[in-house]
Order: sequence, then C-alpha cells, then structure tokens
Amino acid sequence: MLDSLYIKGFKLFEELNVPELSRLNLFVGNNNTGKSCLLEAVRLFASEASPAVIRDVIHTRDGDWETNLRNRSEVDDNYPSDAVSPMWSLFHDFQALDPSLMIEIGTGDEERRLRLSIDFYKRDDDLSRWVLVDPENDSIEVADEMLEVFVGFERTRLLRLENLFGRRGLLGRIPSPVDDRPKTKIISVGTDGIKRQEVGYLWDRINKTPFEDKVLSCLRLIDHRVEGVALVGNSERTVVLRLAGVSERVPLKALGDGMTRLLHIGLAMANAEDGIVLIDEFENGLYWGVQAELWPVVFEMAEAFNVQVFATSHSGDCIKGFERAWEKRPDLGAMYRLERKGSSVKAFSLPIVNLSDALESLVEVR
Repeated sequence: MLDSLYIKGFKLFEELNVPELSRLNLFVGNNNTGKSCLLEAVRLFASEASPAVIRDVIHTRDGDWETNLRNRSEVDDNYPSDAVSPMWSLFHDFQALDPSLMIEIGTGDEERRLRLSIDFYKRDDDLSRWVLVDPENDSIEVADEMLEVFVGFERTRLLRLENLFGRRGLLGRIPSPVDDRPKTKIISVGTDGIKRQEVGYLWDRINKTPFEDKVLSCLRLIDHRVEGVALVGNSERTVVLRLAGVSERVPLKALGDGMTRLLHIGLAMANAEDGIVLIDEFENGLYWGVQAELWPVVFEMAEAFNVQVFATSHSGDCIKGFERAWEKRPDLGAMYRLERKGSSVKAFSLPIVNLSDALESLVEVR
C-alpha cells in the first residue's frame, strides 16, 4: 500500500506531493486540477510503466492524434507526414521532448520512484547493445528515440518508441482489465466505467466465489430484488439479472446507468485483492442517496480484500457520503483538495475534524 505520493513532470504536475495516504483516498477539486491525471500517474507507477498501460493512458486522452494524422498521410496527401511522438502528451505542460526532462512517480522515498525519460540511442560497433548517442560526433539520423524506464535509480528497460507505438499508431496488446505487474495489481474504473468486453473477464474471475456476494450486495443498493447475475453472448457479453418476482431475466442496462456503475465498482473491488482500485468521478450515474450507501460498502470491501482505493469527485453529495463513512472508520480514510494556480498544482489535506465546515466552500453540489 502506498503511504505517500510524489509526482513530478507528469502532465499537469510540475511537482505534487501528497505526504500521507490511507486505505481509501478521495481527491476533490474543480475541473482541470489534475484529479484524473493523478489516477493515471498511480496506474503507471503500479504497473512499472507497462507498455500496454502507457498506450492506454495516452490513447484514452487522444494523445496519439498526430500519429493518426501521420498514418492517414500514407494514403492521403492532404494530411501531414510528420508527427510528434505520442509520448510528448505525458510530460508536464505539454513540453517538447528533451533528454533533460523526466517524469517521476512514486512515494516520498526516492528509492521507490518510477522515472521515465526520452533520449536517443544507437547500436554499438558490434551491435550487441544500445549506447547513448553523442550529439557532437553522431548523426541523429542513425539513432532511435527510446523511452528509458528507471525503478529507483536503476534502469530496468529501454523501449523503442517506434516499437511502443507502431508504424500505424498505438498498436499492441490491449491492457488487461487487471494490470498485474511485479509491483502490484491495479484496476481502473474510468468516468465511463469499465469496457464492456472486460466486464465478462472480471465477472468470470469471481463467479461462484464468496466475492460474488459482495458484488450482488452493491447492486442491491438500488434494487433489492437482485438475486443473481449472468453474462450471455460471445465476444461482447450482455449482463442480465435475475430479479425476485420477475419470471424473465432483465438486462442490467434496462435498470439505468446507476446499476452499471455499481456493478463496475463492485467488480473492481472484488478483483483487486491485495492491490489498488482507481475510480474516476465516483458519483457518475449514481443518485446522491445511493452514493451515501455505497461508500460504507467500499470501505468494508477495501479492508476485507486489502485494497487501496484512489477516487476522485467534484460532487458535494459524494463527498458528504464519503465523510459519513469515514467518520465511522477514521483510520481508513484521507481526503485531499487539488488546487491549480498557473502551471502549479498543490494538494491540501482535508482533515475529518473540520471537514463539514470546509464543504461549504469546497465544491458545487450537482
């Protein structure tokens, strides 16, 4: 479990320090203050910069748009042929790539940080290894642009950007819904939830296990009649429910977006034992009363399954629901407000002792 968080040179974060984390961590703030960026940073760190995760983080934010234009230029002269590497979108404030720039993500302990940088390499004379290009004596045209990955101060990998992104854009393996890497297991629930094809994978992992009952308990927060879940179909399976008193199976989506959100959060928590769950805009699709009922369930599951949760919100109702659950388990929660001034983002701790007073000026209730 992460006890603190340090981010430098990544997207909106020139330098961000969150000195103390807990089991459930809620980050709040206005739009464009870096809440989603923070979750992406945690995902990169926990996966030790998995190529699949890098591609997914970039693609989700359209960081590959210039690459796509370049690919169109191969068949259409109206599109430009030059494109900046998609990696540029990960660096602070969209700065151009430069060997002096570095992304750092980790804890307050420098030995535990992930570091990413870009530099040019070439094969040595006998082609046995990669060596840094000497800008005074080597031509950049014979060099390859490489992503350097450091864990602590030890370089663990060199990734050719051409291979990382492919000649036709962000090619390669689609990341698993469970990013299971050497450091930890991590599951991300985005603003739109979990991809449909991934829901079946997550359900199959906990179907007919004690974890299944926890997922069903989440769904019962909206409809107490839920007795069971099944997934039918082939590649993109449909979630159907068995409801008490209803003879036919009912599609999950027929009961509204809130039920889908509950399923996704429940599946994430049940599949992330001993790992991390990221939930972007926790409140999406959920009635305020359901949010208040869901937070205690998330607290319970996080403790039972040894899961650390990072969630974001800019909803006052969501924050009040978190506060009520947190008051019952003050040892399990932490809340931070992200504030942006110019190009700098800072995190301010919101202690539970005066949280109610702070809520009035904290966010807009929506």
